[in-house]
Amino acid sequence: MQASGALYADEMPVPDTAISDADMYFFHRFYEENYGISIEETGLSAEKAMTNLKLAKGEHLTLAGLLLFGKRPEIIRPQYLVKAVAFAGNDITDTEYLDSEDMGGPLSVVFKNSRGFLTRSLRKQQKGQGFNSLGILEIPEIAME
Repeated sequence: MQASGALYADEMPVPDTAISDADMYFFHRFYEENYGISIEETGLSAEKAMTNLKLAKGEHLTLAGLLLFGKRPEIIRPQYLVKAVAFAGNDITDTEYLDSEDMGGPLSVVFKNSRGFLTRSLRKQQKGQGFNSLGILEIPEIAME
């Protein structure tokens, strides 16, 4: 790794990717929100900005670039797809299936969709609240994050 000039796996280029695999609209929005300036105003190309942030190397996305800004990273790296299944009980032998979902896309989308799946799959408890309250999730939201 050190001989290749990359000290971390997320900085390694993913050979079967191209910069065109990145969602440039999403990247431009990210850049402007985080740096307070548009890429165009910096005088850099989007490709150069991605390279500077170690999101691309040469003509390929790095693993970080693929996971953060890839249009469909789960196609190129299927191991980064989240598969979720909800069952009615908490016994490992339960067979009463309630719901399932495959969550792919950039990490921010996977996080949001995974959290949504958990939220809708968990029971809500009253815990001393009024009858018309929404209830409290059986697992605190902070634990899901």
